[in-house]
Amino acid sequence: MQPNVVAPRKKHRRVSYVLREETGRHRSGINSLVMTRRGDLLYSAGRDATARCWSTGNLSRIRCERTFDEHTDWVNDVVLLADEARLVTASSDTTIKIWNAGNQRLLQTLYEHTDYVKALAYARQTGQLASAGLDKEVFLWDMETGKQTVAGPGGQRGAPQNQVHCVTQCTGHRDSVYCLGTNPAGTVFVSGSTERVSTHAIGLLRIWDPRVMDKKVGRLKGHTDNVRCVLVSDDGTKCISGSSDATMKLWDLGSQRVIQTIAAHTDSVWSVAADGALSRVYSGGRDKAVFCTDMKQLESTLLLRAREPVLKVLLAPDEAVWVATTASDLECWDPRPALLREKDRERAER
Repeated sequence: MQPNVVAPRKKHRRVSYVLREETGRHRSGINSLVMTRRGDLLYSAGRDATARCWSTGNLSRIRCERTFDEHTDWVNDVVLLADEARLVTASSDTTIKIWNAGNQRLLQTLYEHTDYVKALAYARQTGQLASAGLDKEVFLWDMETGKQTVAGPGGQRGAPQNQVHCVTQCTGHRDSVYCLGTNPAGTVFVSGSTERVSTHAIGLLRIWDPRVMDKKVGRLKGHTDNVRCVLVSDDGTKCISGSSDATMKLWDLGSQRVIQTIAAHTDSVWSVAADGALSRVYSGGRDKAVFCTDMKQLESTLLLRAREPVLKVLLAPDEAVWVATTASDLECWDPRPALLREKDRERAER
């Protein structure tokens, strides 16, 4: 009598994907936004693996002008270079792509990262671009000359000058990097991660000097959960960070100490936007709320409550606030009425 033979079970693979249609809109959440200096064009990075360009000259009729469609996974961040002729996108497909912003043509793909690329930071006065992701690495790129001044891993000396290459690799993070920030002059870069800072807390910011990016300059400790966003002041002396611990922190980069902690949100803070002096900060996150915080008075005003969690808040040149959510919503708000109402309420209470 032969024993029963059980055939090996076939392994089933579940595949999920987003069906894209040329309807002139994202089919999933919008992770990041960037706008031209004139405020007439807005670029968005979507979870449908596309970046899009929107005409915003007439807010009553915002339309999609162009679609950048070469990534194969979420587009997590987007940067417009100083000439506004080139667009840079970072994706979960582990690549960074450089595009002709006018005709959607793909100019170059950068392959240094080995895991999701989560963040970009661009210093428009020097042409330096930093990238970071879940591979725990921060790379610095020379976007203007394309020359490789310091060979990073995988770099190619003597490559064509019209090609962008890695300037240097910054090692030091022990866990995934989720955000980056720099000032226009590129005098300092700041990265935020899930790195453990104590037995009961994670969330660390590292400070980098672009002249010696392969060496750690400083650390900012104070958050108790993942650091999700960071913004550096124009003069490079301060930064503000948002965390999954539901707080924002204003830091002095010279002394590497926290100046203020703002606890306006009730859940993770995913995005911050501000003027160059960080005097007024706009923030959004998982609690669907968008706040405006006066950093001098330390007062937070609720501007709006979105229908879905807020992934990105952008302050436009005309001081309008653009908000992107997990539901592919893209909205523009004038913050002035809410701020005026708050001032009137304060006067009445006095």
